[in-house]
Amino acid sequence: AMVSTNYAPIGKVVSPRAQANSNYISAASGGMVALIANRTNAGTSELFKVVDLGQHNIALLSQANGKYVTAASTTSPLIASKSSVGTNEIFTWQINADCTVTLWSPVNNTYVCADLNKGTPPNLWANRAAASGWERYVVTEAVPLGILVSGSHIVLTLPTSLGHASQIESADSLTPPAWTPLGSSVMGTGAVISITSTPTSTPLFFRVNSQ
Repeated sequence: AMVSTNYAPIGKVVSPRAQANSNYISAASGGMVALIANRTNAGTSELFKVVDLGQHNIALLSQANGKYVTAASTTSPLIASKSSVGTNEIFTWQINADCTVTLWSPVNNTYVCADLNKGTPPNLWANRAAASGWERYVVTEAVPLGILVSGSHIVLTLPTSLGHASQIESADSLTPPAWTPLGSSVMGTGAVISITSTPTSTPLFFRVNSQ
């Protein structure tokens, strides 16, 4: 995953994590229920494509159901329920000094909040006039990791982004995962890097941490 630092990752698929409780935002039940910060790991329900609307404005397309996230009002939680983008589906992407992201809803004139006052775990509401901890999100991008089996070896390939350091990690279980570095961290140049590994156990899982 790549932590967003100084740009809106237009066209990328991202997983926002609420600073309010350190959980990922989920469009659970195939997007049929309101967005909620209740997942410790990111799967399909926690993935959103960032769609460019110009002037730092974006829309979030849920990968759970192919619908856009909407902020219908300040009194109803956000939900991925719209087939097209209207004013309620527009958000302004703002980067904070600590590299977290805040989302401003222009139609409601409010920030998107993981509001712990309304429930635990919190749903997302466009109901705050100012942005503080509950209105901040760590945004990670989905980065494709290529895997090729060559005899007893595994060759991993990774596209890098200029100025972002990437570290491939491995684990032999996901319940819970214990990730260990595979090789050393590599500073991105925009080129594709490859690492060859000889597995010592099966099954084996891989991920990328980039920032």
